[in-house]
Amino acid sequence: MSNEKLYFERNSDMEYSYTLKHFIEKRIESESDIFLELAKTEFHNGLYFCTEYGEVGEVGEGCGKYCSHYSPRNNKNGRCRFSKNTQTGSGKIFLLDENLKLTLYKGVVYGK
Repeated sequence: MSNEKLYFERNSDMEYSYTLKHFIEKRIESESDIFLELAKTEFHNGLYFCTEYGEVGEVGEGCGKYCSHYSPRNNKNGRCRFSKNTQTGSGKIFLLDENLKLTLYKGVVYGK
């Protein structure tokens, strides 16, 4: 598993987090700066993110014997290898500017 930091775009629904590379590519195609919020991992919140389907589910529902892609991490039983912890915003806001420089933003970001 990668240790790359993940970010949410502040002017979106903040449902999916992406690596900085994703936002750099997006910024190259855009004419405006992008505000990002550093994502942090949530533990023990009763939810999981399925990387196979790209959806969030409740722990104990929709996985295991009910899923055709279920694949235990230990090859026997237990947590599926596609099940990951969910992410939430950390409150740390960054600005990705026209020079593709990421800097900590200390101003007010309106919206989400």
